Amino acid sequence: MSMMSYSTPETFSLLWPDSENGREMGKTIPEDDFIVANLELGNLAKALTIDSLHVMSIGTILSALSDNTDVINYRLDIIDDLLRNHEIVESLTKIMPFLDELSLISYHRSNHDILLQETASRVGELDTYVYCIKALNSVFESSKSNIKSSGLRNLHYRIRKIAEDTEFVSLSEELPSLMKGLRKISSVTLGVNFNARLNPVEFTIVSINEEPFKENTLLHRLFNKKSHQDFTGISPIVDIKPMETVKHNQLVTVPNPFHVALFKELNNVTSAACKPIAEAAKKYVKINSRFLSRLKPEIIFILGAVKLIKTIQSAGLIMCKPEVLPKSSRACKICGIFNINLALSMHYNNPEISLESRIVTNDVDIGDNGRIFILTGPNQGGKTTYTQAIGLAQLLFQLGIYVPGTKASISTVDRIYTHFPVEEKPDTRMGRLGEESKRLNDIFKKATPYSLILLNESLQSTSPYEGLYISREVIMTLKLLGARAIFATHFHELAEKLDELNSYLQGDSKVVSLISGVVENKESTDEFSPAQRTYKIIPGVPQGMSYAKDIASRYGLSFEKLVGMLSERKIIDLPPDQ
Repeated sequence: MSMMSYSTPETFSLLWPDSENGREMGKTIPEDDFIVANLELGNLAKALTIDSLHVMSIGTILSALSDNTDVINYRLDIIDDLLRNHEIVESLTKIMPFLDELSLISYHRSNHDILLQETASRVGELDTYVYCIKALNSVFESSKSNIKSSGLRNLHYRIRKIAEDTEFVSLSEELPSLMKGLRKISSVTLGVNFNARLNPVEFTIVSINEEPFKENTLLHRLFNKKSHQDFTGISPIVDIKPMETVKHNQLVTVPNPFHVALFKELNNVTSAACKPIAEAAKKYVKINSRFLSRLKPEIIFILGAVKLIKTIQSAGLIMCKPEVLPKSSRACKICGIFNINLALSMHYNNPEISLESRIVTNDVDIGDNGRIFILTGPNQGGKTTYTQAIGLAQLLFQLGIYVPGTKASISTVDRIYTHFPVEEKPDTRMGRLGEESKRLNDIFKKATPYSLILLNESLQSTSPYEGLYISREVIMTLKLLGARAIFATHFHELAEKLDELNSYLQGDSKVVSLISGVVENKESTDEFSPAQRTYKIIPGVPQGMSYAKDIASRYGLSFEKLVGMLSERKIIDLPPDQ
């Protein structure tokens, strides 16, 4: 066979079906700097992290977003395959330390100027590479009848071509002898000469050993006894660590001088034995591990997605594979959506408890029947949670990951914009309203009909009259723009007379009123607990109440409770009948 199979795999990707071109095709990086905080993406990054050594960064998540339907379907199919084939997930997880080793070898390869180290590094790389290819080929061969995605089928094809290549087969057969030659150098015995001041001045290699030295036991050291083993020292094993130095005003690590001197001398002693191994390794110069090294971050990402889905499933909730709608449909329909951040937080706090009956799910229906939603309802009624849930679901979708819910059909957006309350900065002259207005203006400068805009309690920093007036202007502009939008607000009047607004303003994005449900507590004798939150978000006429008094009363912030507190503190005297 020819060696062409070793050049083509390097362009393969598990995230971008069109390989190198795909990485730029349809990539979507949010321009909204507030999205990380508003959607609490740090929690999502943590949930996508497979272990402490492979931490998923927020930057990695955002740079992997795409608005290309082919890219999203490509990833969804791969994840679907992995969820049905746990053996492949186990194999990918098992080879992860070896992929780390390949990356490390590749990073340090250019630093070796000593033949012995260069040879050992290259043979170690080839050995690790062969192990990974064989492990992957084995699991793909045993699972090939269950693999449906083009991504994993393509990866299997490339892995199999490598494994069947005559040069790879020859390498597999020759590797044991190459490794055997290198393993003869497991340790060296040194002789070190000191001067009169006990400064080491010179050393010589006494012997090269096939066994490594072992640390003497604490018991033997306490009683000043030497172990009977030939390769046990009389002191603890001491690591030879790199040294730190300052270079260009920065602290950098450099090789330990003793390490350099030792390997230089060891190279001189072993050069005759090392050269045949080096020459044998050179025959496989066309074989390199860059194919697997390049796939490592993508494997980490996909394994993280599988881990996230399984975590949610173990908590008793459902994530589904969404249907990918054309971008032109500007739609998002999800049955049983929930806020994945809330679910993760509750699960981490109590992993043994099922969340099936503890998390309230809702439906999302954004499309021709309504693209702009004014969401009103009581304080702490779930408005922010619902708004954030939609943003997180859209983001997961455009990562090519399952979304929270039992059924979903979604089209891509070109950007996700968020406008949530932020702390007022004392060093700005704009004031809170000025800052809010500027952020909204910045959104409208960039948003398109294919954007998703999430407004949460916007424009609450001014008088109710002025806030309501500006909010109406925003809603009308959103309708003309045609973007998908959720406006969670306490301006109940904003959702009134929507028929008039929809009839006289042009555009196919209908404005709809949603309410966060409450159940009137008619039997309660407590005037400050008139309603119970249901956390269900449904279409409806705004109720005109935010039920703030019962929340304030819950925290003791009612006139009666405050007066009682002052009386208990002997600040005021109340008549006996009060």
